[in-house]
Amino acid sequence: MSRAAINSALSYRGRLAADDVGRAVTQQPPNSLPEPMQIARWRQSAEARMELCFAEIDTRIVAGEDLTTAQRETVIGFMIWTRRSLAEFASSVRASNGDGDQEMHHWEQEASRIFGLDEPEYLDRFLRIWLAVIHEAAASGRASLYALHS
Repeated sequence: MSRAAINSALSYRGRLAADDVGRAVTQQPPNSLPEPMQIARWRQSAEARMELCFAEIDTRIVAGEDLTTAQRETVIGFMIWTRRSLAEFASSVRASNGDGDQEMHHWEQEASRIFGLDEPEYLDRFLRIWLAVIHEAAASGRASLYALHS
């Protein structure tokens, strides 16, 4: 790949990745990226929802529900909400190569590791990382990897 092609590839918000034999290949950026203010409004809403999750877990535990159930149902509910809310940033067609399914399987496994731990910082950290990943997908035009269309 020529230096001009590499510079051109780096001039947009795409990614540069290496293939199996080490050659540089570019991944084309999405046709259009969401407006930054649209993403900022979404992020504010998502952070408020995340804070409500912590309060909901506390409320459920005080009401006598076990920790694992309270965490699982609340976290899964938040993950579903974030995925549905991404639909406005995603194309109507899901990635056909299965990348989105693999990503979601990974994140569901990660979430299941924290359920039942009596250490709130793990839950907090997981939700903040999940939100950062979802935010980056939306901002970079790759929301279709995670979005759930109703």
